[in-house]
Amino acid sequence: MNPLLKIFIIFAGIVGINRAGLHLGLALLLAVACTGLWFGLPPGKIAVTALESLGTSETLTLMALVLIIFLLNNLMDKGGNLRRMVLAFSSIAKNPKISMVALPALIGMLPLPGGALFSAPMVEKTARNSLSADHLTAMNYWFRHLWEYWWPLYPGVALALTLTGLSPGHFFLLMFPFSVMAVLGGLFFIVRPVKTAKGEAATTGKFTDLVREAAPILIVIVSMLVLLPLTALAVRHGFVPATFKSGLPVVLSMFAGLVFCLIVSRAGAAELFSPLTKASFWSLFFTVAAVMAFKSILEQSSAVSQVLENLKTYHIPVLAVVMVMPFLTGLIVGLMVGLVGISFPIVLALVRSTYPESFMAYVVVAYTCGYIGMMISPVHICLVATNEYFHSDLLKVYRWLTGPVAVVFVTAVLLFLILK
Repeated sequence: MNPLLKIFIIFAGIVGINRAGLHLGLALLLAVACTGLWFGLPPGKIAVTALESLGTSETLTLMALVLIIFLLNNLMDKGGNLRRMVLAFSSIAKNPKISMVALPALIGMLPLPGGALFSAPMVEKTARNSLSADHLTAMNYWFRHLWEYWWPLYPGVALALTLTGLSPGHFFLLMFPFSVMAVLGGLFFIVRPVKTAKGEAATTGKFTDLVREAAPILIVIVSMLVLLPLTALAVRHGFVPATFKSGLPVVLSMFAGLVFCLIVSRAGAAELFSPLTKASFWSLFFTVAAVMAFKSILEQSSAVSQVLENLKTYHIPVLAVVMVMPFLTGLIVGLMVGLVGISFPIVLALVRSTYPESFMAYVVVAYTCGYIGMMISPVHICLVATNEYFHSDLLKVYRWLTGPVAVVFVTAVLLFLILK
């Protein structure tokens, strides 16, 4: 059978059985077995490769990040930092339009599952019947998702850093322009048409209140700015293994924010580790392990080399695969960590084997196309939750999102051409 067809069958199988109800981690483990067997690896080699993948520096770093992300999110949520941060900003802002943009953006700084539902009532109160339901949905949904292009608190970003091998600094420089363009696109296509905003006038509030509540996030940012060059220097002089260059600054920065939040909140051990009792934590932990096993099997088997030969034979552009596969995954899965875990091991292996000198350009395209697919996915939980809250027409919501999505896609194309 055509090796490219094999990959697409495996890819479709992962997505299909996951959409049918099987856990994504289990779907990926099935893909590990099928990929290994289909491309000629003996069962013993498949098992050994999968188990060895759990002990790599990449996997251990990623597991540490997932753990810290969950602990920090829990402390900031339970301690009320996020709620007070939003209230502090809403009392400072004088223009309701600013609040309608900034409130969901602030909520988006922490990757709370279904976090758009948390900011929806705030946007609704600020607008006070000056916007239609579909307009409110688009406003809340779009500006809630400005940071997942590069913000390391998101598991999808952490996984992308691990799989690409790029340093956090390089990844930030690559993807930060998309946050800027997403803001500009949202302002032009979603905010600009707002004729009036009848939100309540601000009452009292201090900038210091906002800074105090956002302190854990600010500490993560400052720590990363300090640790990025220090880690690079330590690697250069042999004090730190090169395999930890990408993940170590992120892990230490996140840990600094967690320690600060723990001290300020005075939380006990039971409160700190309460996320470890939640199924969502272990579900993501298991999925990450399965992703790394799938990546290792692709590297050990002849899958990539066979696909490359196939692409050459049938003159199929690698760029087409890099664009379409993440987009379709994002559209069907509706989850960033899912689309990165499913599609990136395949597309990145293709790019490394064909255009290693243009690797970053293809990373930009793959990540952005996947992101666009996720943002317009009808199964994206934030879109579903916001749509239900405002009782909006999903088709009309898509009309509001078309312009900003086009801005992001054009940015990806232009940046790809520049980098390549």
